[in-house]
Amino acid sequence: MIQVIRRGLFLSAVAVALLAIPGCGDEAGGRFAGLRIWESPDDTVIVRFRDPPWEFSDQTAGNRLVLEVQRTGADLASPDGGIVPTYRLVTDLVADDPATNIAALEVPEGATILEGPEPVTTAAGNEGRQIIFLEGTHTYTRVVYLAHPKGSFELRFLSTQDLREAEVDEMVAGVEVKP
Repeated sequence: MIQVIRRGLFLSAVAVALLAIPGCGDEAGGRFAGLRIWESPDDTVIVRFRDPPWEFSDQTAGNRLVLEVQRTGADLASPDGGIVPTYRLVTDLVADDPATNIAALEVPEGATILEGPEPVTTAAGNEGRQIIFLEGTHTYTRVVYLAHPKGSFELRFLSTQDLREAEVDEMVAGVEVKP
């Protein structure tokens, strides 16, 4: 009995310590526990992501966040010898509301729309619109516009893999736009 109580106290202490680490845990019951947090400099947007494999790109600046997942392999080498990211996320603030932005989005000619345009809601209750399409045989794009006080917060995922997957869904759900 004493051993069970000690184990319970130890596990409680570990949980409290993990919640104290920046970017770990959250107030929403732990759904996003362990994810890293990026906050925009103007303090209006929070983006949650798993690090690793997602890493900051050197193109991250101001309200523009650029994350990449690098993979190695002959199938991912670019003609100039560089490594093509398997996943890339670029965010930005854009003018107009989500419905206007999604309607104005130019899907490349010949691309196949896989989902959308359709409504999307984050765990924080932020609403917007999204579309997922395939260009060629292996270039996937997922564009999400969430309502923002200055227009829309855009998330543009690019990948050599299908973007209709749980990790990307969780990243979209983990975005929080503050009023």
